[in-house]
Amino acid sequence: MKLLDLLATILLVLSGLTWGGVGVADFNPFMWVFIAMPKLLRFVYLAFGLAALWKIGRCFVRK
Repeated sequence: MKLLDLLATILLVLSGLTWGGVGVADFNPFMWVFIAMPKLLRFVYLAFGLAALWKIGRCFVRK
C-alpha cells in the first residue's frame, strides 16, 4: 500500500504541475513529449486519473 500511495502522490504532483503549466503558459509538457504517441499520452492521463481516485478512496479508509 505504501508503494501505491507514493506512486499516486508522484502522479498527482506531476498532474498538478502539468495543469498549472497549461493554465499559466498554455504549455502541456506531456503533449509535447508524447505528441507522436497519442495512445501513450492517453495512458499517462489515465494514470493521473486513477491516482486521483486512489487518493480520494484513501481519504475514506480508516487505519
